Formats: sequence, structure tokens, C-alpha cells
Amino acid sequence: MDGRCWLFGPVNDVYVVEKLGSAALSFKQRRRLCQAAIRGSDWISVCIRAEFSSNTVCRAIKGELEHRVADMLKGELLTGFEIMGSDTAARLFEKIVKENRNQSAASRQPGRMVCCIPRIAHNSAAERINLESDIVAEAASLGIGLIFSPAALEPISSNAIRYLIASGNWQTLRRNRWLHPAVLKALKKNKAANVSRNSQNDDRFGCAPLTNA
Repeated sequence: MDGRCWLFGPVNDVYVVEKLGSAALSFKQRRRLCQAAIRGSDWISVCIRAEFSSNTVCRAIKGELEHRVADMLKGELLTGFEIMGSDTAARLFEKIVKENRNQSAASRQPGRMVCCIPRIAHNSAAERINLESDIVAEAASLGIGLIFSPAALEPISSNAIRYLIASGNWQTLRRNRWLHPAVLKALKKNKAANVSRNSQNDDRFGCAPLTNA
């Protein structure tokens, strides 16, 4: 059986709040934006779980899918791939490898598969060299497979996106194509509603609370 599907797995609220404080959108709000972006797709879905670790949510989704389509699989197992930028992968797996050197049992993660996508940045080549030369072999000894995409990610800044939303610069956001049109429409509509209410509780990026539209 050859089947592929993609699932967006929004991270839990704790991680986002640690990064953004009061400006953070809730998991429910972020999940709604993800659902707007994939509406109409028959092969992309949004995970209903909020997890801190992509590894945790990937394993949970894999197990649930295997259970649901057990008759079709006929004893075969699915393979789940986490997809992350090379900079994230470098930080994450340097930590895992260090834990392994310190004899941490938690560092072993057999069957874990990660696809690394290089970022177009001044240090992306160095990150890839570090991953390929120093980390891949040690990760493999822990049962973790790292593969590299030939494609590269555009240098997209989440800080820049939030600044453009706060300033209402929808034209630049639309031109850069950093957000799905449906997501951009929802954020623009929500910001307009917040301004009209003149709410004192709106966050500084004008993104919360999201309406149900």
C-alpha cells in the first residue's frame, strides 16, 4: 500500500506563551487558522492534539492511524516523518546526542524519522555540514533517522509577520505570500473587528481573540 498524508500539529500553549507572552494565540485559535489554510484538501489535516514535542505528536498520530486502518495495513507499519528546518534540527539533535554521551536512557528514540529542510541563510550550509558530519551517525546509533531535503526554505521571519500584522501591512504580507490567503483574510477581519470594538484586552499584534469566521 502506498499512501501519503500530511498533518499540521500546532504546538501546545506552554511553548508559545514562553516565546510570545500575552501576544500568544491559544491552541484553539491557531488550530482554527491551520484548518482555514487546508480547507478543501483531501490529503492534509490538522492534528487535534497539542504537544510540546513533534516526536510525541508524530508517534501518537502514527499509532492512531495504524489502529484505524489496521485492516488495510495487513500487519504493515506506517512511517511517520517529522519535518523541521535545519536550524531547529541542529539544536534539537545536538541536545539529544549530548544526552546520549551522558548515558541518558531517554535519548534513545528507535524508529524516529526526521526530514531536515535547509534554510536560506548565511549559516545554513554550516548547519548542514555539522548535522551530516557529526550528528547523523550518532543519531542513527540511537535509532533516529535524519534525511535532508534538496529544497530550501525561504528566509521567513515570524517576528516580521507579527510586525506586519500589527501595523496592518496586508499588502506586503500578500506580496510575500508568507501566509495562506484564507489565514490572511481571517487575521485581517479579526484585526478590523478588534479595532472597531476598541478593546483594551487585544494583544499588541491585533490577533486575539480570533472570531469564529
